[in-house]
Amino acid sequence: MADTGFRLGIDFGTSNTVAVLRWPDGRTKPLLFDGSPLLPSAVYVNADGTILTGRDAVHSARLQPHRFEPYPKRRVEEGTVWLGEQDVPVLDLVTTVLRRVAAETYRVAGAYPNEVNLTHPATWPPQRRQTLSQAATAAGFPSPFLSSEPVAAASYFVGTVGTHVPVGGIAVVYDFGAGTFDASVVRRNAGGGFDVLASEGLPDAGGLDVDAAVVAYLGRAFTGREGDQWRRLTNPESESDRRAAWQLWEDARLAKEMLSRAATTYVHVPLYDESVPIGREQLEQLARPILDRTVTATQLAVSSAGVAGQPLAAVFLVGGSSRIPLAATLLHRAFGLAPTAIEQPELVVAEGALHLAPPTGRAHVGSAPTPVASGPFGPVPTSGVPSPSSGGPSSGGPTSGGPSSGGPSHEVSGDVATQPVSATPVSPGFSMPSMNPGLPPLLQTGSMPVVPSRQQPPQVYQQPQPPQQRPPVPQQPAPHQPPVPQQPVQRPPVPQQPPVQRPPVGQPVPQQPAQYQPPVVPQQPVPPVPQQPVPPVVPQQAPAQYQPPLQQPVQPQVQQRPPVVPPAQFQQAPPVQRPQVNAPHPAGPPVNAVQGWAPTSGPPASGPPAYPSSAPPSANGRRGKTLVAAVGGGVLALLLVVAGIVWAVNRNGDDGEPGIGGSPTNQAGPAASPACGHKVGFLGILAGTGSKDSNGMRNATKLAVDDYNAKHAGCNVGFAEFDTKGTEEGSKAAAESLVADSEVIGVVGPSYRAEVLGAAPVLEKAGIPFFTTYAPDIDLAAKNWSTFHRLIANDKEQAAAGARYIKNTLRASKVVLVYDDSDFGGVARQAVTATLGSSVTTSVSIRRTATDFSAAVTQVSNAAPEAVYYAGEADDGTAFLKALRAAKPAIAVVVSDRLFTQLFVDTLGKAADGIVVTCPCIPSDHAGDDYASRYQAAYKTSAGYYGPEAYDGASIILAGFTAGKATRADMLAFVNKYDAKGIARPYKFASNGDLSVPDPLIWSYKIGGGYASSESSIAP
Repeated sequence: MADTGFRLGIDFGTSNTVAVLRWPDGRTKPLLFDGSPLLPSAVYVNADGTILTGRDAVHSARLQPHRFEPYPKRRVEEGTVWLGEQDVPVLDLVTTVLRRVAAETYRVAGAYPNEVNLTHPATWPPQRRQTLSQAATAAGFPSPFLSSEPVAAASYFVGTVGTHVPVGGIAVVYDFGAGTFDASVVRRNAGGGFDVLASEGLPDAGGLDVDAAVVAYLGRAFTGREGDQWRRLTNPESESDRRAAWQLWEDARLAKEMLSRAATTYVHVPLYDESVPIGREQLEQLARPILDRTVTATQLAVSSAGVAGQPLAAVFLVGGSSRIPLAATLLHRAFGLAPTAIEQPELVVAEGALHLAPPTGRAHVGSAPTPVASGPFGPVPTSGVPSPSSGGPSSGGPTSGGPSSGGPSHEVSGDVATQPVSATPVSPGFSMPSMNPGLPPLLQTGSMPVVPSRQQPPQVYQQPQPPQQRPPVPQQPAPHQPPVPQQPVQRPPVPQQPPVQRPPVGQPVPQQPAQYQPPVVPQQPVPPVPQQPVPPVVPQQAPAQYQPPLQQPVQPQVQQRPPVVPPAQFQQAPPVQRPQVNAPHPAGPPVNAVQGWAPTSGPPASGPPAYPSSAPPSANGRRGKTLVAAVGGGVLALLLVVAGIVWAVNRNGDDGEPGIGGSPTNQAGPAASPACGHKVGFLGILAGTGSKDSNGMRNATKLAVDDYNAKHAGCNVGFAEFDTKGTEEGSKAAAESLVADSEVIGVVGPSYRAEVLGAAPVLEKAGIPFFTTYAPDIDLAAKNWSTFHRLIANDKEQAAAGARYIKNTLRASKVVLVYDDSDFGGVARQAVTATLGSSVTTSVSIRRTATDFSAAVTQVSNAAPEAVYYAGEADDGTAFLKALRAAKPAIAVVVSDRLFTQLFVDTLGKAADGIVVTCPCIPSDHAGDDYASRYQAAYKTSAGYYGPEAYDGASIILAGFTAGKATRADMLAFVNKYDAKGIARPYKFASNGDLSVPDPLIWSYKIGGGYASSESSIAP
């Protein structure tokens, strides 16, 4: 898919779904659904099988509530839901909601969104996240980037509002929505993102419960009056009664929202035709029991996170119900810190999703938007649709802007009062009425009917494990309040309707005219739901030498995909004839999940001779002894002649191995038999925040393995992946699991410093060579790890390259060097000073924990430099450069890849234009062997940063397999002597694991219009 420049953030909520669109020029606007940014997540199945969502679903539910599901997000693990006369897959329900978002996206933008960021609760297990991802794909979106809601919310407050949370700082996300409540504790990591430390949730505490308390308050005055009118409002049976009940709950909701801005209002009670006044104090008394529970849950989250002794940097209010003034007051009392709020807290998570980037956070690669002629998502309106353009949306609506008085300005009203108000809780006095819980919220929102495409029903997921015992939370003394008897506040159930008789189990469903059968829409095919991977087939004839172990360690499943197009060689040689990119390849033989080798039938297409079917390779990759013993003297002589020819060919670099470019220099001599059946391992972040770039490296590693297996059909190798979760502890655990798999001989990853610190000691003890595709920190090479190998330049080399760019490209003779108190700041300061010498006229020191950089900006301005080099981390660098560019917009700035994040680009906005970033990562489209095109063909998405380096790391391991290196010790010795060219650069390693090549290739990228465009490699 061509990059159109549009990005979409989606918050699929329990009660409402919100989507925020980012234009190529950096502007962001929430999508409007019938005039509101809130799309009810409710769905309704018509008699003809079509599914409605949003306002249409809520409106239709008043007549036939048995066809209505107000909260499909809560049913995501159930597989199917009985609606109307049919079991409907939950996947179809979620897909319908997301397809409505997709249709509105295209209507407004006139183009495909190139990237979709979809949020989920922090505690969701992988099964739920998989269903959400499948629904997004079925709705027509590209494969989404999934991230947790509290991380997205915290990223919004830091990136858009400008709240300062230092690296290592702790923040609390208080998410009080319409249907549920969640409290999360997050910590700012070194990459500028956030890690979730703990989360607590209340599924029965939300704005609907406050509405129910208001209705219960009214009931005290009207119960028993004028016959059964109140019963008709609370248990409606006729259509007129349901309309009256709907109006009652709608007025209660509107009164609640108005009391966040005003002192008094009224609620109209239908059937009685009376308006009852209600004040803010009364509302807070009614809401107090619910809000007390949310504050207690927040305290429990802080206690569970183990940060009770550390001061909080911020408390963020998220969700529409957080507007209630008492919520901010109670949190202030509990934590001694005034919460941070904005005018429209409903938009925080969706817009914050657009700020999320992996820990390295590479900025989006710049490209011209590609207009699209036809709508890709479901039904698109044929009238009133704007023509594709790079302009704004065709309809107006709320817009997101920069911070204004503590938060961004939006056109939709909804102030958050901050004055504490005293409150005394009162009891509702009786149980809540019985009516549809989906009817009260958000009358002004809606949707259009959408026909889903039937997908295969997802698996029925297991129920989540019971929560672990939590430590007690110290209760804080509350102000004196008169005791009031409490009664539970219940949400109203679905309106009473004649029950739909479900047929007995095992009997067919009787045919009815309204059978749920969504019609097929041939002009808009929906991609099928990804199938579960088929377990690998075990060969019928196992190797004679193989004896299964008594205890098999737990290890991830070895994945085997159809081979992709064989790559070209790297060395200067006649080009290898390659089939077309989309040409099908026969699927290779499956890999044995225990041994990792595959039997063959027939001769291989290329590469070394296959093993005879009568003697498959042993676990260590050598031929069976029985075959050698059976060879006669004459045949042995012939084999020696053939071996000599093969050795001569391999020595001349004509073996055609993928990613090697001929034989590396350490392989001179007779060629050994290839080592078959072993595995290339990958360590990285496979899910959640930080997984986007890491999965790109994972895919590149797998692509190299697929290329190798396509050329070695008789001697395949396996691929095993392990999730580090982006933390030091998670990386250590993943490395231990990897080591337990004896067939893993070499590893690509981990990529980031924390991951390396966790995994390296484990891999070192096991003697497994590993290749980090990033982690440029100087000190890592000084740890004396013999297994450590870095595929890129280190921090010192990159800083020197940035200085050469200033000297040779910018031709600046008067430079100011700004550095922070981090390890990188010290390393880069020395390298830049050594390279530029007297051209560095002024050096300015800043602290990472600083919040005011005005003094440093003044020092730089007074020096009147021709260029500025910033040597430091992203957290302080973003704030400093934002202040510097505000004072001197046109000043030339060069920074390192530690600021090469989309969060940095988005935070600075227009101020980022013209800033040059150096990176030791080669642009994917400049990598050799047609890498970018082949990656696109294999994974249907653009190749990202550090993918070529990951491909090369895997290719080095595969070259070892080709050379017969079947043990970890032999592979380590092979790697340490390796000297050959890959698709990104030449590779040769010093004794400390750093590159030892004349030019490690460091590139310059220039930021403009919200993107980073590659310039060229910086000359050594």
